[in-house]
Amino acid sequence: MSPSKMGDSFESFLHQLNSPEPCFLTWDDYLCQNPEDFQNRRRYCSEPVVTDEPMRWASILFEHGDVVEFRPIPPRDVKDKMLPRIFMKATTTRQHGIYPWTLANEVNVFVNKLQQLNQGDATWWGLPGKTKGTWTDLEVLPAIPLNIYAGVNPRKAFGGSKNEDVLLARFLFADLDKTTLEQANAKLQKSKLPMPTMIVMSGHGVHFY
Repeated sequence: MSPSKMGDSFESFLHQLNSPEPCFLTWDDYLCQNPEDFQNRRRYCSEPVVTDEPMRWASILFEHGDVVEFRPIPPRDVKDKMLPRIFMKATTTRQHGIYPWTLANEVNVFVNKLQQLNQGDATWWGLPGKTKGTWTDLEVLPAIPLNIYAGVNPRKAFGGSKNEDVLLARFLFADLDKTTLEQANAKLQKSKLPMPTMIVMSGHGVHFY
């Protein structure tokens, strides 16, 4: 499942239906594609996924074909330690063959790679250059576990990261930080809100959907 770098292109694992050959896209090509082009394609996964939990999560929150955004973010103490360098998110994800957007029904395809990144793969840091998209004073840090965040509202298209890029909201959700499941459930009982459709342990707290 690890896309291999070939020149300036990356194996996308996007296959045309009935075609055994993968297509190859540059990063810019990937971001500029019309999401409708993806409806008749499928992704290919060459290794078993480590867990089906992300797919179960996606199947509850999203419709088939919704665009889901993922964001790898370094821990705050690491970010503070690396100043004035900043985390090069696009470079880090590209180097590990991870695209921050996927279709909801294809979440399981890159779960393995997300887990690998979350468990401490190399991350890239640097200072923004004078020209957009350039970096100086680069440093690569190994073994920095990243926090993986996922947008719970579908995006209008691949590449959307802003409020105006949200297609719609199908769920109400509550994000309780620095709390145990027992503490979160106690707060839920006091709020007199209905029982949630789904409860997720986020690693630093609890999500109610």
